[in-house]
Amino acid sequence: MGDVKNSNIEKALSKVPAKLLRNWTLELTSRCNLRCTYCSVPHAEEYGMVDMSAERIEKLKSLMKNSGVDFISLSGRGELTYIDGWEEIVTPFFEMGLPTHTVTNFQKPLTWEQARLMACFSMLTFSIDNVDREMTRKVRKGGDLRNVIYNVNMVKAAGLAMGRKQMNMHVIAVVTKSSLGGFKDLAALMVSLGVQHLKLQDLVMDYSDRVDTVDISHISELPDDELVDAAQDLVDARQICLENGVGFYMHPSLETIINKALGHSQKDEIVADRVTTTNVGDHMRHGCRLEEGETRDCIQPWQLAILLADGGVEPCTGSYGPIGNYDFAEKPDEFFNSPDMVELRKSLLTGNLGQACKFCGTAKAIKVEDFQKKVQNYIRERLTT
Repeated sequence: MGDVKNSNIEKALSKVPAKLLRNWTLELTSRCNLRCTYCSVPHAEEYGMVDMSAERIEKLKSLMKNSGVDFISLSGRGELTYIDGWEEIVTPFFEMGLPTHTVTNFQKPLTWEQARLMACFSMLTFSIDNVDREMTRKVRKGGDLRNVIYNVNMVKAAGLAMGRKQMNMHVIAVVTKSSLGGFKDLAALMVSLGVQHLKLQDLVMDYSDRVDTVDISHISELPDDELVDAAQDLVDARQICLENGVGFYMHPSLETIINKALGHSQKDEIVADRVTTTNVGDHMRHGCRLEEGETRDCIQPWQLAILLADGGVEPCTGSYGPIGNYDFAEKPDEFFNSPDMVELRKSLLTGNLGQACKFCGTAKAIKVEDFQKKVQNYIRERLTT
């Protein structure tokens, strides 16, 4: 793709070849065995509890053929192992010969055969927020830290028995007031369990005003002295990971909070507002402040589609809401370039963002012209490989 004039750049980069869609994320179910206090599952009843039908699964397999997909994630709002017969559902995806991934809460104790099947995923992500069993029970209702440790070791052992020397395991931990002070310990536990990467995730959706059993509010609301201690805990967690060869990442909004609390930045850059999006309902969002001429550094709408259990399509991992439907699509282009998807891309390319993106903490701020160049480069690279 050649350079385009600024006046036409959003048009040239907003409707793009479906070959760019490299990550197909299939939400096999929106049902979950937990009721995490910060998750949309217990708070957004309008989405419902849906298992992806066999017809939809076959439809998506058909759409994938000759599409250029190079990564399949079997994940979404629900828990894969909560589906009756999940073993038979996932096996055909392994046979496609593509890298596969899933996200699990590891709360259902696995049998040896189930652990062997989990070990077939190219990459596994599991979720746990701290090492305190009682706090885990309060925040992740129905959860027990012991089940996570048991299942991690079962899958690792099954992988070894199958000749896989190291499992590619990643961890997501959600940062709220309730989990502060324990991330250094969590990092140490993850190192001991042999995971490859720890990601500290900010509250994407803040439902704290609906929860009175535990304080899951956003850490930016802490008093300054407590915020310094919280920031140091996150820094210590990062240090333990890096010293032991474990990858570490935290959302840009958390980086902003840490830098200000520890005196590395004088800007008060976290902003918040109430947002309502389809499927996750009404909630608060907290993100890095955007200055004039800036946008969100989010390229997901050019490379990702989350294919929901009910037939909807979401463009990112930030719970933006559905932008299309794959039920009647004859080719990926029909949902990858739906009118709503094209408009979302235009908004990112120009900085004219809706509320869901404007206050999203998962992506940092970037100058509009730099983001446009980034998208152009991604398109060039993807179309030539």
